[in-house]
Amino acid sequence: SSGINAEWPLRPGDFFENIRHIQSHRRTRAVVRLRACLEGLPTAVMWDYLLPLIQPIFALYGNKHHNTVSEALAALTEMCTQLPWIKYHRLLQRYLKQLTENVEDKTLVKVVGAVLGGFHESVDPGSRILRVLSSQIIPRLMGMLTKKTSAPERSKKKSIAYEGDQVAIQAPIAISIVKLITQLPEEEKQSQLPPVLLRICNTLRNRAMDVRNVSRQTLSVIAKDLGPLFFGYIVSELRGALGKGYQLHVLSYTVHHLLINQELQPAQIDNHTLAAIMEICVDGLVGRTAADRDRGH
Repeated sequence: SSGINAEWPLRPGDFFENIRHIQSHRRTRAVVRLRACLEGLPTAVMWDYLLPLIQPIFALYGNKHHNTVSEALAALTEMCTQLPWIKYHRLLQRYLKQLTENVEDKTLVKVVGAVLGGFHESVDPGSRILRVLSSQIIPRLMGMLTKKTSAPERSKKKSIAYEGDQVAIQAPIAISIVKLITQLPEEEKQSQLPPVLLRICNTLRNRAMDVRNVSRQTLSVIAKDLGPLFFGYIVSELRGALGKGYQLHVLSYTVHHLLINQELQPAQIDNHTLAAIMEICVDGLVGRTAADRDRGH
């Protein structure tokens, strides 16, 4: 406890008093102090004592606990960066099991994202870690990305809200999957990435603007994580998914949104991708998309 309580502004022992205090801001201060002391701590201390201290925080709900939960998630990610593979894998499996049983729990989605954010292993071709990721972890996450939660009674208003909740839950899962895929060897990355991108691009077909906005923002985050090398592939997937009617308007707006948010340099876009972007822009200005817009469709 001396390390955690070093430079603590109150009397010795306050970390352990505050981490279990009834007041939310006191628990938040304790977690902030914990994060500052994690580097270099023995694995046994984190695994046997500190993880059990912060895990109950993830069961807290309500706006007043938001800061505490956010700090606890950041602390969890920091701990995961220091755990050896065996313990990291065990922790990830534990939370994946919980999320599989309750995929509607948004806090659990964030917890899984925090654990995946702490992945730090080198993934070599043919390694045991690669086999576990490609045959167990990623397929399990993909299953959650396509899994339907319990639907409400059917009405147009409820259906739109339900679809919005679905995408809101699945968006951080998609981002976490891509972050994990970027750690894989190039050949494995090329095979694992298309299903995720296709899933996000297909949700842009939805007629509900809120759903499209979440999907577009998710795709923007993914594009940044992947970097300029994959931008052309994303544009290609978008063109395949959004090819008719109102979808063409969504296509041009989405490509514009990605270009603005990626801040790409001209030299980072190859000629094939540049030609595809120009076709989309021209169609939006003077082509079929522009004609539909002028007719008020």
